[in-house]
Amino acid sequence: MDIVEILQQLGPAGNSSSNNNTQVLVGFVSEPAGRGTISLLLSCLFTLALCVWSSVHLDLPEPDEGTVRYTWRYLKWSLLAVFGPELVVWAAWRQHISARTLTSKIRALAGSGSQVANLTWSMTHSFYAGMGGFAIDIDMDMDMDRVNPDQRRRRLYLTARGVLLLAECGLLPDMRPEEIQDKSKTDGGEKAMCCLQAGWMLVQVASRLAAGLPVTPLEINTIGHVVCALAIFVLWWHKPRWVREPTRLQGDWTRCMCAFMYMCSHMSDSGSEKTALLDTMGAGAGAGDISLLPAGFNRERPEILSLVYESPGPGFKLNTNGIRRARALQADGPGSTTTWSNIGDMIMDSSDSRLEDSPGMEAATEAMRQARWKLASEAVQRYAPVRQRLQKQQRDSKSGRKPEELIQGRPRDWPGDHLVHGVPGIYMGTTLWLMSMVFGAVHVAGWHDQFPSAVEAAMWRASSVYVVFSGLVWASINLLAHLSGAVWWLWYDLLAGRASRACRVAIVALCAVGGLLYLVARLFLVAEAFASLRALPVGAFLCPSWLLTVPHL
Repeated sequence: MDIVEILQQLGPAGNSSSNNNTQVLVGFVSEPAGRGTISLLLSCLFTLALCVWSSVHLDLPEPDEGTVRYTWRYLKWSLLAVFGPELVVWAAWRQHISARTLTSKIRALAGSGSQVANLTWSMTHSFYAGMGGFAIDIDMDMDMDRVNPDQRRRRLYLTARGVLLLAECGLLPDMRPEEIQDKSKTDGGEKAMCCLQAGWMLVQVASRLAAGLPVTPLEINTIGHVVCALAIFVLWWHKPRWVREPTRLQGDWTRCMCAFMYMCSHMSDSGSEKTALLDTMGAGAGAGDISLLPAGFNRERPEILSLVYESPGPGFKLNTNGIRRARALQADGPGSTTTWSNIGDMIMDSSDSRLEDSPGMEAATEAMRQARWKLASEAVQRYAPVRQRLQKQQRDSKSGRKPEELIQGRPRDWPGDHLVHGVPGIYMGTTLWLMSMVFGAVHVAGWHDQFPSAVEAAMWRASSVYVVFSGLVWASINLLAHLSGAVWWLWYDLLAGRASRACRVAIVALCAVGGLLYLVARLFLVAEAFASLRALPVGAFLCPSWLLTVPHL
């Protein structure tokens, strides 16, 4: 049955879109006389698929990541964009802030008459750097296996922070934007087409509202994704897409800088998995071989490993506490001609302690550690920015630790300490939950829509309100954690697994219940958007006449 037959059955009054008869629910409606069920479904599906597929911009793949694995990773992010688009918006926002900050810092270096005075740098360069565009291949002829203890790694990727350090040292290669764009498999045309389709959906919905016609739950859900997609396009407009191979950095400096950056990064930490969790939740900080503590920091915290050191010289001794078995490391220490008395405290990780059960492995571990120290000391001696980096006494969080993630084994799509921080940490988590509130508010706008049943209407309203409420609660908790040191430490200890059992059980139970309800609410909003097509009000199939004259999909 088409819309004309339905209106004829309703009588003459049915031709008025303002008449209550247009609120009568009908099933499947065919196409010829206007829009029908199929055209409504296809239009929303096409817009949704185009927005989701075109908006996802992944970082570079690992060297051994084939097409199948890369496509699967892309599909997982696409599913995330369908069921949690605000998470993708947040990731894009974090990367955009990092790229903008990196661009500003490198341009400032170029304008200060430093060694990068002639360097051309743009937002495209910064996005390329943040997505793993610069890498160091560890070749056997470089004898770098002793620098990187993970024998499986043959390529290390510089993070945005690592690229900034290279720029400060004058080691960053000059690349034209065209060279980066040539690696990208997409251009502005694809993004423009998606923006046009998204814009058409917004115009169509606005026209229906202006004409007093109902907007279907599927259109409301699609609008939520359209808004998120447009935000992602704006944030990732300069980010290259489908790049498969990085730019290899070469030179005699790569050995020493690779060793130093490795020792500053989470790769050298045995608790990298726990650290990654802390980073993801906004409570992490660098905990590699080298990490700085500000003067006067509370040393009673159990996670702090103190290092008693002397001015490094030939045969200097490093005594570490917090490692299962105290040991003395004899080596030609970093900067044997340099006095380190003013450098500050350092944290030595226990990543190698787990290998000490085997005498042979212990000797190999000590050899690798000594090699890394020797090469890192060369970087300290050769480059003033490296020495300045060690001398900085800055706090990045309540923990007092200064995060340093300069190099990593593979690019990470999800934001973390590998990005350059351009805004205070308080805004990071708060922004994520505010985005969730906005997405939920879009669905709250369908409060008075007609649904196939009263139960579905009630669940739609409850789900959309719960999404907004959850975002408000977590945004408030995030704000409170940054205003109260006690709350922050409670959250940190919880993530690090040091909170009391009762506290862990209570918090985990609340988060599990709240998270499950949130997941159910999000899934229901998507499922109901399609399920509601089985019974829509007659007015949903009426259109302003001018919309039918415009070619569209």
